[in-house]
Amino acid sequence: MADTLETAYANSTSTTPVVILDGASSTTYTILSLLFCQTGNYAITFSLYRTDSGGSTNKTYIYKNQSIPYLSTFEHTDKIVLEASQELWFESSGTSNLDVVASYLKQTSPTGDVLKEHSTILNSSGGSGSWAQTTNGGSDSDILPVAATTRTVLSISICNQSTSVDVGFDIGYLVNDTSPHRYLYRHQSVPATGTFIHNSKLVVKPTDNLQLRTPTSTANTDLGIVVSYLEQS
Repeated sequence: MADTLETAYANSTSTTPVVILDGASSTTYTILSLLFCQTGNYAITFSLYRTDSGGSTNKTYIYKNQSIPYLSTFEHTDKIVLEASQELWFESSGTSNLDVVASYLKQTSPTGDVLKEHSTILNSSGGSGSWAQTTNGGSDSDILPVAATTRTVLSISICNQSTSVDVGFDIGYLVNDTSPHRYLYRHQSVPATGTFIHNSKLVVKPTDNLQLRTPTSTANTDLGIVVSYLEQS
């Protein structure tokens, strides 16, 4: 396994999406920081999202319509893990001159303790107020599923992709995949197009998992959820 610290650069002058990191096979990327600098004399918004290979599959927002004043910098300092062939994209509103600098750890053919991510979208199939509500169109019910290994969560980002509806949510820790849930967050609110970030380390033991639920009133609202973690073999 080869570990190298590297930097990626990107620039946007229109609404066309721009790739920041285009992942390669057998390679893991851990974003350490992202700097977005609007060098033009006008305020804009930008969106940041991760995808699978190809730039459109499993598009999960980390920021949606995040505002940035003119001649200002927005700084993201929480870790984002991209596994093999996954990609990181951004797009800006209107005519802009937005520079992006990403600092990251690149690991080729990682073995042993491995950095990973789990991305889900809580969509209109959820909103039941139940812990059993599903994500990714019904294929998943956890934001971090049960595994045979210990996982250390490095960050959880929850992006409200709605442009008009605020969303409340709960996150629960499920021991041995069995009720009752132990709350990590209760009635936490995310405004429309807002992002909530948990960046304290959280150890999830084997056979345990994390789940998220929202009230029925937000049943048609999409939440983009990205969990970055270290899996210990």
